[in-house]
Amino acid sequence: MTLIVFFIFGAVVLGAGAMLSPAYPTAQPRVGLNASLALALIAGGAVFYGTAAGWNTLVVDYMLFLLVTSIFLGGTLSFGQKRAEARGEELADADQGWPGPYDLLGLAAALTAFIVVALAQANGGVAAAHLTFDAKAVNAGTESLYVTSAPAHTALTAYLSGQLSAPLGDVGWGLIAVLGGIFVWIAYDLGAELRDKPLGRVLSAVAFVPALLAVLATDGAILLGMTFTLAFVTYSVRCLRGSSRADLVVAGLMLGAVMLTVPVAVWAALACAAAATALIARQNGPARAALYAAVTVVVAAAATAPTLIQHGLPIL
Repeated sequence: MTLIVFFIFGAVVLGAGAMLSPAYPTAQPRVGLNASLALALIAGGAVFYGTAAGWNTLVVDYMLFLLVTSIFLGGTLSFGQKRAEARGEELADADQGWPGPYDLLGLAAALTAFIVVALAQANGGVAAAHLTFDAKAVNAGTESLYVTSAPAHTALTAYLSGQLSAPLGDVGWGLIAVLGGIFVWIAYDLGAELRDKPLGRVLSAVAFVPALLAVLATDGAILLGMTFTLAFVTYSVRCLRGSSRADLVVAGLMLGAVMLTVPVAVWAALACAAAATALIARQNGPARAALYAAVTVVVAAAATAPTLIQHGLPIL
């Protein structure tokens, strides 16, 4: 069952990232980065609604439907096409910035390694961490999403367990394997943003090590937090390089997603935000730095408002 969860969840998240990539305003498509954005919108939206109005499995269904429909109708087929027509030029596939065949082969190899390790752990009877809650109770709305310190991870695993009628352990391992692959892909995108795809290959190889350690540590919540944190750093790098205003909003969403995944990790993310603010002030001026700091903090606060009202900021 772990393998089925892996393929279903991986296809949905990576598929959403691939569909969002042509529409998101960027020089080159970033599949891994956009996959993390799709995941943050699904998990973060579910926790937002669940905390404010009560948890229900249909919340994730609604978020998935809204996300895919918005990307497909309002994004890939509309906005992306208008941008292509506005340029008035045709680009060869090799010049559009999509990952090449060898890059895809390397990323597929990383995903394969993670699922092999996850299957070995699952078949060996090793239990994934942060999975001590009752999934049926959470899906029925009779148990708080804060039964663990990782509400976003709780929401995802409980939802998948209920919808696929799969044991919580199998869901946890399938989720961990997919998250490892997304983390490595974001590192690839970060390298491409910093310089070029060769640097992306290097960073993805480096990122494989901590992702594998997280898989071996059986902690899906930590790996989800690592994924959102690396995505936040990457979007902040895009802000530093003077990219679109959308990156300011998405960086704030990722900052909020970190808090909804591993709440205490928000302090590490805020430290990254402070460093990014200083770099932006040095390179782009204080006005741009103030805009980055204000937008990211306000968006993150809005995205986590029910959590902040009920639980406040996490304590170290």
